Amino acid sequence: MNIREQIGQSPIEELDRAMRTSSRIFLRPSANVEMRSLPASHLRLLQVIGRLPDSKMVDVAKALDVQLPAVSQMVDKMFKAGHVVRIQDPLDRRISRLRLTPEMEELLSDAASARLARVAKAAEALTDDELETLTMLLDRLSSSMAPRTTPAFAGPTPVAREGYDADPSLEIASSRRGARVRRRTL
Repeated sequence: MNIREQIGQSPIEELDRAMRTSSRIFLRPSANVEMRSLPASHLRLLQVIGRLPDSKMVDVAKALDVQLPAVSQMVDKMFKAGHVVRIQDPLDRRISRLRLTPEMEELLSDAASARLARVAKAAEALTDDELETLTMLLDRLSSSMAPRTTPAFAGPTPVAREGYDADPSLEIASSRRGARVRRRTL
C-alpha cells in the first residue's frame, strides 16, 4: 500500500505535497538574519544584479520579467539599505549601472554555497540516472508552469570598463542612506 492509498491523496495532491516539502528544505532561508528579512522578490533582484553586474535597470527588468517601475522601486529600497550601488555610465551620464556592494556579493555567495551543499547532500540518496531523470522532470514541470511571454533575455548592454573600475582611487561606501561610489581617502 502506497502513501496515496493510505491517506487518500490524488497524484496531483502528492506532487503538491512533495514540491512544498522540497521547497521548504532546499529554499530554506539563509542563516544570515539580513538575508532572511528580504522578500523573495528582492532576493531575486539581488541575484540578477549579481549575475549581470553593471546592468541598466531595463536589463534587470527584462531578466526578472517584470515592469520597469517595479524594478525601480526595489532598486531604490536596496540602494537605501546599502545592498546596491548605482554607477554613472561613463558613456551616457543619464544612465545608471547597477552593482552589488562587496558585502552583499559575499552574503549571496555564502547563501548560494549553503544551498548547493544542501542539494548535494540530498542528491547523495539518488543514483546518477535518478538524478538525471529528476532534473529532467523538474525542468519540464517548470517550463510548463511558467511559459515566458517575452523573448529570452540576452544579457546586459555591454559597457566600457571605465569610471569606477578604471580608477583605483574610487571605492564603494555604504551608509544608512544607501551606497555610493566615492574617492578613497589615503
